[in-house]
Amino acid sequence: MARVENGSISGAVGNLIFYTMNGNGYVRSKPGKRPRKRNHKPLEVNTVFGTVSTCGSPMLVQLGRQLLYTLKLADYNRTRGWMRNQYANNYQATSWPIAAHTGGTCQVNGSADLRDCLFVDTSLQLDKKKLTLGLPALNPAKQIKAPPRTSKVTIKAMVISSPFKMEAAKNCTVIMEQLVIDYKDMQLPATELVLNLQGKGVAIVALALEYTITASGKELVEMETKWLPAALIAMGRF
Repeated sequence: MARVENGSISGAVGNLIFYTMNGNGYVRSKPGKRPRKRNHKPLEVNTVFGTVSTCGSPMLVQLGRQLLYTLKLADYNRTRGWMRNQYANNYQATSWPIAAHTGGTCQVNGSADLRDCLFVDTSLQLDKKKLTLGLPALNPAKQIKAPPRTSKVTIKAMVISSPFKMEAAKNCTVIMEQLVIDYKDMQLPATELVLNLQGKGVAIVALALEYTITASGKELVEMETKWLPAALIAMGRF
């Protein structure tokens, strides 16, 4: 509705807007509504982030259930960020193989770096749906850093896979194999941990160390956070 003040009209009449500026009267048309673009898609970066946040979070929850260390919010954010980078760089590729170290590693436990505890390089090989993690020959006492009174070391290999689709984000599968070795000054031969993947989708591969210590004549699992290293070593499509 327009009104007249001191001989000037101000306000709206129909599709016209009357107003005064610097003592002069003006009129302009009302701005029209911007037409919505059909089939408008969100920005690609938002799509990537949303997909990884929705589909990757349940995978990390499942990973956390396999570890002695309780994941914190900072751990979730750090690992999701790493997964987002891997996904953004590869999701449009015709082939995204699961291979160790191609995208670097991500330390799941921010207080324990796996690279400071395991001084050998692992390998990954995918043959159809058989994922093989190779461990070279090693001397546990010289090539694995462990807490005092350690009697055994458990090397855990884990694969968490997902269809990586919004409608099936919670349908994660966990596969784990582990190797328990005596913590002694002795040379052990190379060995392999074989993990058979199920279905198809995207998988993350994690490697963790756990320690058994001897205290008061009893064997106990080391639960101190700084001795629970775990890392994501690969991500890919199968």
